[in-house]
Amino acid sequence: MKRDITRIILAYSTIGIQLAITILVFLYGGFLLDKHFNSSPVFVVIGTIIGMGAGFYNLMKSLSELDRLLKKSQLGDNNNSSGSKRRKWM
Repeated sequence: MKRDITRIILAYSTIGIQLAITILVFLYGGFLLDKHFNSSPVFVVIGTIIGMGAGFYNLMKSLSELDRLLKKSQLGDNNNSSGSKRRKWM
């Protein structure tokens, strides 16, 4: 139980980093393509848009998975509790 909460907290803290890294990787790929084809901002813009799309898709997928795990752990707590009400920490 405590390990699940720790894992959820760590996952929430890394979501922003994952989003930023995804956007930066596609931005850098666009920069390299622009440098190779001598076309100034075309591939940087395309790479940024694709990176944002992929990053937000990954963000939504991660958040829905974390929400599912959190609800699952809360259901397990409600079934195993001995009549005492627990406060929601988030």
